[in-house]
Amino acid sequence: MSLLNLRRLLKRRKPVFLAQDWYKRKRIRPRWRKPRGLHSKMRLQKRGKPAIVSSGWRSPRAVRGLNRQGLREVIIRTEKDLSLLGEGMVGVFHRQVSLKNRLELIKLAEEKGLLLDEKQVEAARKAAEKREALRKTRAARKAEKQKTAEKQEETREEAVREEAVKEAAGKAEKTAKGKAKPTGKTAGGEDEKQEATGGSAEEKGAGKETEEEETSKENEKA
Repeated sequence: MSLLNLRRLLKRRKPVFLAQDWYKRKRIRPRWRKPRGLHSKMRLQKRGKPAIVSSGWRSPRAVRGLNRQGLREVIIRTEKDLSLLGEGMVGVFHRQVSLKNRLELIKLAEEKGLLLDEKQVEAARKAAEKREALRKTRAARKAEKQKTAEKQEETREEAVREEAVKEAAGKAEKTAKGKAKPTGKTAGGEDEKQEATGGSAEEKGAGKETEEEETSKENEKA
């Protein structure tokens, strides 16, 4: 049996260490505190009492501090921390490292042939893919909005043009009607003037001829 498997078995048997009487009082938080009472049965490790922290629960010294793969973890924050990695070591990103910096550090580690935590590498790549997909969808939505806005502007311009054409046509009709109305008024005014003066020139000439004929007949009679 390897030491890693032995450590796994020991950790299965390892209890959770909590303070004495933590379940009896609310003010005692569920955390470990060493019992110091003079008559504490937990301190004296009487039968039936919870276990206390001791060196017997430790894992084997050869695999102490190693991960499940048997590698020692090194926290990575910047590019300088990559130089700390060596054989039997694996890099683990600090939680405050951004996605952009993680991707850059992953590229550098692949170029140098260094090991990084596989779960963190996969998670960073998936997050980058999601971000790229979101960026593409946002760009497509923005393009659609621009197209709709352009179409709306075109329709508005067409409506304005149609209104301008209609207004110009209405003005032209009004001007044409205004020019035609004064001519009719002058003709009617002349007719009215002729009626008021006693008829036209022809009627006046006919009246003069009849007067001359009557005068000639009277002269003959005389």
